[in-house]
Amino acid sequence: MPTYNGRDSLPKTLGALGRQTFPAERYEVVVVVDGSEDGTLELLAALEPSFELRTVWQENRGRAAAINAGLAAAHGEVVVLLDDDLEPARTFLAEHARAHGDGRPRGVVGVVRFRLDGSTPPFARYWGWRFEHFLARIGALGPELPWSSTYTGAFSARLEDLVAVGGFDESFDGYGLEDYELALRLSRAGVELRLCPDAVALHGYAKSFPQAAWDARERGGSAVTFKRLHPDVDPREFEPIDAAPPSILRRFVRYVLPEVSRVLPFVPQLVVQAVETAENHRASRLDYIYTLGLEYFFFLGRLEASRHGRPTAGRARR
Repeated sequence: MPTYNGRDSLPKTLGALGRQTFPAERYEVVVVVDGSEDGTLELLAALEPSFELRTVWQENRGRAAAINAGLAAAHGEVVVLLDDDLEPARTFLAEHARAHGDGRPRGVVGVVRFRLDGSTPPFARYWGWRFEHFLARIGALGPELPWSSTYTGAFSARLEDLVAVGGFDESFDGYGLEDYELALRLSRAGVELRLCPDAVALHGYAKSFPQAAWDARERGGSAVTFKRLHPDVDPREFEPIDAAPPSILRRFVRYVLPEVSRVLPFVPQLVVQAVETAENHRASRLDYIYTLGLEYFFFLGRLEASRHGRPTAGRARR
């Protein structure tokens, strides 16, 4: 489990891991603290869980490097990768173990469900709705998944298979696409990728639009990294873009506005303010406004990375 400043979310995740139906003596939890400065280390040191808990510290290097450090420290035959803000259901580990029961090379994708209710903020509700549509789409594909639909926030594979392909590529030092890139290499190495609908983890998503906008901007930079590593792959395989031809407005948002932002550096903040204004006034088609805003920041990040490198200066890597 990689974590960056996850002190607030870790107790819920670790508490859920302590309530698993899978026997506690048959698993360990390795938490890799990626340069946190919020007291995460002190929190972990004070815990006395029912399972073996080990902590690995590293300077802030990003999720890919943190997971690789965890793989190097892991003792188990099967490794589960779990984000620090997820709460696995009681049968989560048992379902992952069952999915690997035949010993075949396999990557298993658990299902992440968002906690949504009447108090959920508009953007979190939008993101949950968007992810549910993604789950419905990959669920319709059948149990076997393409690499471009494989996320690793609730994922498992045999340690030897992950090591054989070199783990995560640490040139992904910002947000996004490191999971797709790993899945591509696993798939090419003959590892089957499979959805496990019964391995469920709950997500209390709490990001605001400005936070998600920065993630989208970094993800655009990650798209450039991906293309550099795999020039043979069509970008439409891994870029989060609708397949339908874009409207005039979407072409403006994707291709014109990012170029304008190079000349007028205040444009990104104006976009954030415009989206937040629409959010505060509960504008009609707010979901579409969110989508346009995130697409703008993705293409802005892609443009920045293709010309100047990733937009991560002065910001810790998550």
